[in-house]
Amino acid sequence: MVRTAVIAVLVVLGGLTALAPAGAAGAQLDSPAPGATLSAGSAHTCRLVSGSIQCTGYNIGGQLGDGTTASASKLVGVAGVPNAVSVDAGDFHTCAVVGSGALRCWGRNTVGQLGNNTTINSLTPVAVTGITNAKSVSAGSNHSCAIVGTGGVRCWGNNFNGKLGDGSLTSSNSPVTVTGISDAVSVTTGPGFTCAIVGSGTVKCWGFNSTGMLGNGTVVDSSTPVTVTGITNAVSVSAGTFHACAKLATGEVKCWGANTFGQLGNGTNSNSTTPVTVSGITTATEVSVGNGFSCAVLGSGGARCWGSNNFGQLGDGTNSNSTTPVTVTGITTAASISAGAAYACVALTSGTVRCWGSGGDGQLGDGTNTTTSVPVTMAAGLCQAPPNPGFGDVPGNAYYTFAVSWLVGKNIGEFQGSTHATGQNDRATRTRRPLEAPACHAIPSPRRNATTFMNACQSTGSFRSRASPANSNATGPRSHAK
Repeated sequence: MVRTAVIAVLVVLGGLTALAPAGAAGAQLDSPAPGATLSAGSAHTCRLVSGSIQCTGYNIGGQLGDGTTASASKLVGVAGVPNAVSVDAGDFHTCAVVGSGALRCWGRNTVGQLGNNTTINSLTPVAVTGITNAKSVSAGSNHSCAIVGTGGVRCWGNNFNGKLGDGSLTSSNSPVTVTGISDAVSVTTGPGFTCAIVGSGTVKCWGFNSTGMLGNGTVVDSSTPVTVTGITNAVSVSAGTFHACAKLATGEVKCWGANTFGQLGNGTNSNSTTPVTVSGITTATEVSVGNGFSCAVLGSGGARCWGSNNFGQLGDGTNSNSTTPVTVTGITTAASISAGAAYACVALTSGTVRCWGSGGDGQLGDGTNTTTSVPVTMAAGLCQAPPNPGFGDVPGNAYYTFAVSWLVGKNIGEFQGSTHATGQNDRATRTRRPLEAPACHAIPSPRRNATTFMNACQSTGSFRSRASPANSNATGPRSHAK
């Protein structure tokens, strides 16, 4: 679902806060902050705080954007996305809008879903070709779409069943224009179809339609947008695997498509090719759809979910499916919500993030790989030293030399006056006394090695090395679920 690089990122070193420059690789915010933008993908989660993007969870395609394919159970920083304003986690890739209106995507690119005119995977963000005026972006399973300019929509990647919306079935590794849409205000991508809100609240969808997820009363695929029946006042829309839901201006929620698990929320298990009203919700502020389940935030700050619950993704402390909304345990101040494949997360008004459901790949971000049917709190990110960009002769575990060079290069710390080389894996740098981090003692002298640095920091938990991350014992589903 939804969900941006930074003019400045606050890097918290123990109890000391330092100002780090835009796009610094690996820079982490120590704790969630108000205003975070949140996106749950298939099995990874990303959040945006003050322009900085951090991600956690499954990373086989490089979708965490930290330059590795190592999965993580705590947030890690995404490099090279300056001044981000939104982020969206897909299946095995992620995309973000930066302040200038450019787009960056990273992760798997087997069918061109990164939009950079190649099919080469990327562990770090790459620019989407030809888009400089994006307003929002949505990453699907193997395609992506963005609203550009005054309301046009452009899509790229796999085009099976016509989900790129250009009237063809031809895939594209660079953006193509969706036919007939010039006033879109919201766009959302499922694995096989795409939907957008246009004008004053009409919803249009295109692509795969096997269970009626285009909402036009048929099960016929369409490679161009068709109008969802009976909705004229939609405020937000979310596409799942085989169903979609829209939040209306009235506070009601309507859903359409597959209903095997009760994900349409109308008390039945019958599919519907046109929208049906979700039972008992009249004050929704946001809706988000996963793989066979749906969730909404209410005006009261509570959260409700309905549909499949085999991994506890409804958050009510059970594993029982529900055809009508149930209350998520302990959530009373939710500001936004995002549903993944078989889990969901909310950002609270305090900025804290809480997640529940499938956690086998670390996507809940609580430092474990545990599945839970009640919300857990997303942990602080890994306050790790940033990798050195472009120094191929530096071993991957030499985070200490990276840290010193980075701090010195970014004018953080006090001048010591001379110039020298700090070791065989480092470049000659102007000496500084790095900032002291109380919880990490002091960042060690530039002449001490990476092991000393990491031992000192890890002893307090303020820093964690990503040199040898534990392998994930994934147990949850990874099919795209937005």
